Amino acid sequence: PLLVHAKPRAELVVSAEARLLSFDPSDGKPLWNADGVHRYVCPSVVAAGNVVYAIGGGDTSLAVRTGGSGDVTESHGLWRKTKGSNVGSPVYHEGHLYFVNDSRGKAVCLKAATGEIIYEENISPQRDRWYASPVLAQGRLYYVGRTAGTVVLAATPKFETLATSRIADDASIFNGSPAATGEHLFLRSDQYAYCFGRK
Repeated sequence: PLLVHAKPRAELVVSAEARLLSFDPSDGKPLWNADGVHRYVCPSVVAAGNVVYAIGGGDTSLAVRTGGSGDVTESHGLWRKTKGSNVGSPVYHEGHLYFVNDSRGKAVCLKAATGEIIYEENISPQRDRWYASPVLAQGRLYYVGRTAGTVVLAATPKFETLATSRIADDASIFNGSPAATGEHLFLRSDQYAYCFGRK
């Protein structure tokens, strides 16, 4: 669930099977619901202002405006597209949504206001599954594959690969999402944890 600090009220929003749900965080009472992701609901929702975004299986992405009551599918639903990801959550940055389709290895950028596809490109020449959610740090998007390593893309609505790397002699599986703080990037596999930074 995500606590959305939208006006005129705060809302707790969660993507559940088939429905996007909003609750009053003070007492848990339902506020609104909308048609959501109908298959494989793993990604967390993200928000910008008074709009929440959800992606999921069956190649689904959608946007809903907060502040409604009851079924708001028609009244507050902004757009719905057939692009999504089974596992990783999206990143919202400067009016765009970024994510990678976990099974096809396609990096996707959508215009947040309309759902327009800005780009959909192969993220790596190596076939892999991408279970980790991307992370935004210092104008860069870090995507981690299970075995393909890390791909760094520019956090702009133009597909641009800035770097690729794979840890030598490490055959472990990377399912965990990366984390960034200051000048450091943290990666975790099923066997090891790493911290990268500038010297």
